[in-house]
Amino acid sequence: MNFNFVSFLRRHAGIVCGFSAMFLAANTVAAKKTVNVLPVADYEAVESASVSVEDEDSVYLSADVMPEFPGGMGALIKYLSEHIVYPKAALQKKIEGRVLVSFVIEKDGHASNATVVKSVHPLLDAEALRVVGTLSQWHPAIDKGKPVRMKYTIPIAFRMSKPNVEKRPAR
Repeated sequence: MNFNFVSFLRRHAGIVCGFSAMFLAANTVAAKKTVNVLPVADYEAVESASVSVEDEDSVYLSADVMPEFPGGMGALIKYLSEHIVYPKAALQKKIEGRVLVSFVIEKDGHASNATVVKSVHPLLDAEALRVVGTLSQWHPAIDKGKPVRMKYTIPIAFRMSKPNVEKRPAR
């Protein structure tokens, strides 16, 4: 069964317009903005019009070519381990865990808009965000031959090193 939105609008124009008017009126009052609504006389023009959802500032979730940190995932892990500074207060409190950070890899390859998706503790979250903010070397995502902004999520693990314990031979 196919649903044809334009046919639905033709059959139910009065109901749709009524609901639309109520919705617009409610939102206009709440937002205190003026909205001009023009009637659509040519439904075929609406049906054949193509609207591009993506614009210059869209953030993609997938692309033809995914973004890559120079050297791959191993190089990213090495970069993070060399640049993360375990907060002293977190060490003293023995706080460990994995912070999940989401960010946007911009068209020029730098990371922006970092947010914590899964928190462990504010001290560890802040350090994870700081380090992600220094990531400026990515090869950006490519879609349809052009660089695009792409959402990316990485886990950043904070683990205190375990002391080496010598095993005693069994007696």
